[in-house]
Amino acid sequence: NNHVEKRIGTEEAFKYIKLAKKEICGGLPHLEKFLQDLLDQGGEGIILRDPHAPYRPGRNTGYLKHKVHE
Repeated sequence: NNHVEKRIGTEEAFKYIKLAKKEICGGLPHLEKFLQDLLDQGGEGIILRDPHAPYRPGRNTGYLKHKVHE
């Protein structure tokens, strides 16, 4: 997240922004545990990114949002 902090400043400078930690997925069991741990901490879901997809602003087929609905 260091490159993001260089562009927008540290997260302490923002009241409602917290930078998400990058986590490389190690397979389905890792993903399931990571998501469950996140939900146990009050999180809503995760966004998965294809590491080979180029960055494009807006909606992007290289991203998948997985959000839990109650």
